[in-house]
Amino acid sequence: MLKNSLRTFRPYYVNECEDIKFAIKQVSSQFNMDADSFDFELQSITTYKKNLYDYESQLIPAQEVDAFFSNRDNMLEPNLVMNQRYCILIKEKERKETRFHFTADKAFSEAFLTFRVGFNYSKEDFDSVYMQIKKEKARNRILCFNEAQEKSALEEFLQTLEYPLRQDVKYKILSGVNLIPSVEGNLEFKKDITGQFQTVLKDDVICEYQKPLQGKPGRNIRGEYIIPQSPKTLHQPCALQYDKESIALKEYPCCIYYVSVIGGILKYEDGFLYVRDTLETESVTLKTTGSLIGNINSGTIINITQKDAMKEALGQGMKIQAGEVNIEGNIGPNAEINSKEVRIGGFTHQNSKIFANDAEIATHKGYAKGEYIKVEMLETGIIEAKKVEVEHVYGGKIYAEEIVIKTLHSNAFLYATKNIHITKMEKGENKFFLAANYSPAGKEKYNALFKQKNESIKEAIRMTKELKVESLELKKLKATADEIRGTLIHYKNTKTTPPSYLLAKFEEYHQRVLALKNKRQRINELSMDFKNAREALNVLDELTKNATITIESGWIGYNEVHYVFYSPSRELLCVPKPGEPSKVVYQKDKIQLIL
Repeated sequence: MLKNSLRTFRPYYVNECEDIKFAIKQVSSQFNMDADSFDFELQSITTYKKNLYDYESQLIPAQEVDAFFSNRDNMLEPNLVMNQRYCILIKEKERKETRFHFTADKAFSEAFLTFRVGFNYSKEDFDSVYMQIKKEKARNRILCFNEAQEKSALEEFLQTLEYPLRQDVKYKILSGVNLIPSVEGNLEFKKDITGQFQTVLKDDVICEYQKPLQGKPGRNIRGEYIIPQSPKTLHQPCALQYDKESIALKEYPCCIYYVSVIGGILKYEDGFLYVRDTLETESVTLKTTGSLIGNINSGTIINITQKDAMKEALGQGMKIQAGEVNIEGNIGPNAEINSKEVRIGGFTHQNSKIFANDAEIATHKGYAKGEYIKVEMLETGIIEAKKVEVEHVYGGKIYAEEIVIKTLHSNAFLYATKNIHITKMEKGENKFFLAANYSPAGKEKYNALFKQKNESIKEAIRMTKELKVESLELKKLKATADEIRGTLIHYKNTKTTPPSYLLAKFEEYHQRVLALKNKRQRINELSMDFKNAREALNVLDELTKNATITIESGWIGYNEVHYVFYSPSRELLCVPKPGEPSKVVYQKDKIQLIL
């Protein structure tokens, strides 16, 4: 039945309807079709007015409509009723995508267009876009007048955008006259209060209370005169209960901001809002709290009290991110900590990771990176830091500017940029490396310089090859170009217009000459980049020459000392023997042992 109706439907004319949606619904019912399958063409608009107690409306001539609606006295007259009627042609809907969305508030005090992501526009499309907008206004019984002014403002706005749009763009197309709708009091949370571990910074806005607002009478964009009712919450304060020590109010004429006084963990329990800076729990596992991921700069402190040597205080796969983390027990496999300060009273699993400015660890087997790291016992773990201090080393790797070890046992790999200081060596089988790129900061700087050096010379060589080929091509064209130049000068001197092909040909040659000049300049810049990077790498190598190793108790067993240089690349090896001087330095292009 429906398919048959679609085949037989012909455009249907409706004269002076006041509600287009209702008219389409009536036609769809008459033809037993879905209302969403219809569209309409706007043929004409007629405008009427009357006083509130008049029986009949009076037609406003088309040429007087703009002046009537522009008259503020007319728009603010409560007893004046005005509306528009639409002559439309209802037809089957064509499947065309409208990439803007038309919205208005409940009181129709204003209306907006939202142009969607991907919207494309050119000047030739304006009439089509505006007609779609005008249809949406008519569909929603919104007054249509002053179209020239509305078009001009919209066109000017559309020309300021870059297409296709990368994000939605909102545009206010019209607003009522003097009308301000009443607003009920409303509390809106700016932070997630349902999460297990929501952190806030000092002075963060936690929530905003929009004060109830008594509206003002006026005329909306449909032409209706509205007298707003008083909000139900007009004289009611915000019911939110909060901790006055951790949360402060900032009050403004229309709203109240609830602001955190301290950084910490946001809690909302039993209708009470507060911030606390410390969380204490026996353990952090999948069965207890789950991962605790907050803002490192919030100042939040997490204390985990589980000390049992056979249990994990921070469970397998758990992650913690907070200002300070104190764990009395052990860290499980694949656990990760990101913090400014970390203290671990147990051991770290070999698959665990710690990232912190300062860290203190009892027994380390995993990975740790920071500025200053202090470890009581290192067992096969890896440490990267600016400075590392370890009481006992039983293997593992350390990368740092400075390494200080109280007791070195065996099987350690120590990488430093400045110095390594050992108080006591118990056994041998240790390897010492000194180079510019072993600390985290040194590695980052070295990698950047090394990349600059390699990429600049590679690009300079490629462009130089292109330059040679292009220079030969231009050399062959020079005679012809000189001849064209002479001809153009003749045309200029005789004040006659040269043929366009001659101008185009000479311009093409001129542009190639400029491009060659720019390429030559770019090659010089790349050569300078290469030279600067090489010199900076040389400076790093000079710093390596000042690096030292000191073993206060003297050498024991077999140990290796490596000085590694990169500009040029070379590595020096020394194997100190027991009884030889305890300090290693670089002097006169070789490794020397001195007292």
